[in-house]
Amino acid sequence: PFAEALRENNATHAYIVHSDDGMDEISPFAKTKVVELNKDKIIEFTIDPKEFGIVAKNRNNLKGKNALYNSQKIIEIYKGTFNEFSQAVSLNVAAGLIVSAKENDFKNAYNKATEHLNSGKVFQFLSKIRVS
Repeated sequence: PFAEALRENNATHAYIVHSDDGMDEISPFAKTKVVELNKDKIIEFTIDPKEFGIVAKNRNNLKGKNALYNSQKIIEIYKGTFNEFSQAVSLNVAAGLIVSAKENDFKNAYNKATEHLNSGKVFQFLSKIRVS
């Protein structure tokens, strides 16, 4: 129904996702069901994090806490820390690359997102544009 509503509202490319572990994003812990709207076509498929070599184990590691903790976790990801947070971010960035037509293969998109995050370039860029 969500994909149909998006199509009726002239969306051209979208992913609607729900993971088997209850997340409303692509999970690094469990398979995620995807309904894809691409132009007028709607298809369904599953993303399995194991296919990308992801072996995330503790879902509690993704739980946020307070603003300071959450901002520290984001900065860690931007600096290149590889963990369950960064794997979750990379999976969902990959989806964004697909629906924005920057990539057309999910595995390639995931690998590019992971490589970019792990490089620390995101933090370097953020540091450049940060207002003092």
